[in-house]
Amino acid sequence: MSLNGGWRRIKIVEPKPSRAQEISGGIKNALDRGEPLEKAKQSFISSGYTPEEVQEAVQLMGPQSAKPLNPDQSGTAAPAKKSSKKIIIITAITITVILVAALAIGLFWDRIF
Repeated sequence: MSLNGGWRRIKIVEPKPSRAQEISGGIKNALDRGEPLEKAKQSFISSGYTPEEVQEAVQLMGPQSAKPLNPDQSGTAAPAKKSSKKIIIITAITITVILVAALAIGLFWDRIF
C-alpha cells in the first residue's frame, strides 16, 4: 500500500456557521441594500426562523444594526460608478477616433505620401 494514497481521501471541513450567524449575515446584506432593520427581521421570521433566533442574530451584529445606511449615505459607491462610466465613455470615444484616423490614413496612404 502506498503512503501517499491516504491523503487523497482526507476532507477538510470548515465549521458550519450557527443559525444566528447565518441570519445576521442575511440581515447585514439587507441593510447594505437599504432595507430597514424591521423589514429584514420580519422577512426572516416569515421565512420560518423564530423571533428569538432573529433577535439573537441582531444582538450578535452589534449596535451598527440599529442604524441602517440610507441609499444617500452609502458612501462613495454611487460616485465611483458614475466616474467609471465616464472613463469607459471617454476611452471608447478615444479608441473610435484613433480607429477612424487609422482608417483614413490607410485609405488615402498613396495620396498622402
